[in-house]
Amino acid sequence: MYLQNAIDAREKEHSLIEASDASQFAVARWNSFESKVKNARKKEKLNLLVINHYKNPDTSNYRRARLHFQTLSDLDLLNGKNPSEHPDIIYLTNNSFAILSQSSLINELSQYCILVIHDWDNHHWHNNSLACAHFADFYVPAHNYANMAISRLVPICLQPTVTGTVQWPDEFIVNNAVDATKKQRLGLIHGRFTHYEKFTFRNQLISKFRSSGQSVDETPIDYLSLSHEARWKIWTDYKLHLIPPAGLDLPLRFFDALVTGGIPCIPHFLYPQTVMLNIPSKFFLVFYPNDLEDIDSFVARGLEVFDKRGSSSIFERISYALQHFGSQSALQKILDFVMYYIERDRLPDTKDLD
Repeated sequence: MYLQNAIDAREKEHSLIEASDASQFAVARWNSFESKVKNARKKEKLNLLVINHYKNPDTSNYRRARLHFQTLSDLDLLNGKNPSEHPDIIYLTNNSFAILSQSSLINELSQYCILVIHDWDNHHWHNNSLACAHFADFYVPAHNYANMAISRLVPICLQPTVTGTVQWPDEFIVNNAVDATKKQRLGLIHGRFTHYEKFTFRNQLISKFRSSGQSVDETPIDYLSLSHEARWKIWTDYKLHLIPPAGLDLPLRFFDALVTGGIPCIPHFLYPQTVMLNIPSKFFLVFYPNDLEDIDSFVARGLEVFDKRGSSSIFERISYALQHFGSQSALQKILDFVMYYIERDRLPDTKDLD
């Protein structure tokens, strides 16, 4: 009901129909957004705060003339600050909306700060996406999934921007890339996964590969607590990586497999997603329903491809993933658009982005 009311409100706003309570909320949101943007346009320097979760790599070498960049590990560090001390722009992910204690703080910050929210889980965590949309000035879905309804709720909805790999800083990857090309890797398809009851196909896929004797299982540890080095070792120990989807979109681990030099293996229905992202087909393998009847043969073919392409291909996969889907790639694309909007005083035409 809330979603439908909000959609109706936006339709009434744009068709200039007399406002209801719901549409007054939509108009108030737009007016608040416009006010914050106009204030930003008046300033020579803008304070940008990036909230990093899950040991995300440092993104502080993103530079733009008008931005003063700051990184914090937790939004709660802004608690108790005077509004005059708040940053002009805050970039955060949907994970902040999973922490109930932060809801009142986010509500307060939304009154003064331009909130740029990157929704990593819009392909399945729909209630969380609604919370993001309620506060976002710039809403950025990470997946190409059901974004039409959300776009009616927010002032500006960007095109889907994949998160890419966020496990390692770019500098760490560069420093370890050559060693990754020389390392002896195991001839198995690998994957460690958290069990999610609602994703039946994903669970069945994991079970099939596990029962075939591959290195596929549920993760026994708090993986995110591991160091960059420990995680890098796990991924570079193997030639092939299983990429089972949570929803119907390309998982982040696809990019983790690439940036560590392995070959990601995806089900056939994810192939269109790689086309949309212009990812060359030489960088991954596709399996089909009949391949699940003889997993050993599929894995053997994959290992043959890996070995024939050699170490130069490992380095090529790492370089490609780092350039196009590295830890800073998504952030830079998003902030470039936000600053473009603030500085251009209008929505861009397609020809302006060429």
